[in-house]
Amino acid sequence: MVEEAGPMTRDALKQFFDERRVDPEAYALTGGHPSEAYVLDHRTPHWVVYYSERGLETGMRAFPDENRACRHLLELILNDPSTRRAE
Repeated sequence: MVEEAGPMTRDALKQFFDERRVDPEAYALTGGHPSEAYVLDHRTPHWVVYYSERGLETGMRAFPDENRACRHLLELILNDPSTRRAE
């Protein structure tokens, strides 16, 4: 999976998703309310991860730092096979 050597950032997460052919429409790394996507957002003082659907934020979890939020989003994405791009 992801190396445990060091904190994960949004940039590292994006690169990881690109390498594993995760559909870019399945997630947003800068907040917002995309249609049917997992979202990472920095809402001072927390980082939050939620699922956005029709403008609603469901399953929101708050984290004290970017690393933990990124790792949670990574777990959600990897456990959802619908997030992969078709070959």
